[in-house]
Amino acid sequence: MYDLIVIGGGPAGLGAAMYAGRYRMKTLVVSPDEGGTVTKGHVIENYLGFKSIPGLDLAKKMVEHTKNHETVEWFNGAVRKIEKREDGFVVHSGDKIFESKTIFLGMGMQHKNLGVKGEEEFVGKGVSYCYNCDAPLFRGKTVAVIGGGDSAINGAALLSEYAEKVYLLVRSEIKAEPVNAERVKNNPKVEIIFGEEVDGLVGGDFLEGVKLKSGKELKVDGLFVEIGYVPSVELIKELEINVNKWGFIEVNDNRETSVRGVFAGGDIIAQNTIKQVIAAVADGSIAGIAVYKFITTKHEGGKLR
Repeated sequence: MYDLIVIGGGPAGLGAAMYAGRYRMKTLVVSPDEGGTVTKGHVIENYLGFKSIPGLDLAKKMVEHTKNHETVEWFNGAVRKIEKREDGFVVHSGDKIFESKTIFLGMGMQHKNLGVKGEEEFVGKGVSYCYNCDAPLFRGKTVAVIGGGDSAINGAALLSEYAEKVYLLVRSEIKAEPVNAERVKNNPKVEIIFGEEVDGLVGGDFLEGVKLKSGKELKVDGLFVEIGYVPSVELIKELEINVNKWGFIEVNDNRETSVRGVFAGGDIIAQNTIKQVIAAVADGSIAGIAVYKFITTKHEGGKLR
């Protein structure tokens, strides 16, 4: 039996696993990828210690740090079920079953879809939810990015390094960090269009255009959807963990959930309001220490106080 099973290989999960390793707890990280969504970040400039670093490079350093601990193991797979038992938990991933005294939830968030006609049809044929993955495919072409937050702004910046033309469709206002927003506003390859919403997508075998609710149509080869995220909480419904009205997990100062022995951190929790890498690592680190105290003393842990 493991002391801790970490679900999710992003910054929150890695922070928890790193501290669990430091405390010599037998730990398993279960994740279909290494590094989580930080690997999709073009450039990270707000993580202490690095003035500027590609998201993929930062993720690699975090994973390497975690794997340096002998008591931390990795299993490459997605968790399909978590069962609560009297003496702990059972985690199902594929045909594998793992037992643990405690659980850390660090599944992060998933992309919101546009929900317009043609979106599903053109996924992988022009529609993308990962600019860092797919930007090189649109070299010399015309693309559009939807959204006004940091993800959309960073996506437009990266895409401008490959595409000939980038439309940035912002429904109301830009809500990104000022330094990132200014960089895009001054980019001659980026045209910002305010007050427009997508009504549908058109094309043949591949995406050819974006219809706007104003009646206009933009001829594009690619569309990158960056309109926000929703917490990945489908997995925990059977555990009946307390969540807020938006679906984010409620935790206390020790990152303990309402279910004894289950901890959570990162983008998935309500208390993490900035949804940044540095906050996710902090959440995981706090939880890792709290798990150790929970296992060794039983003085910390249990329901929200």
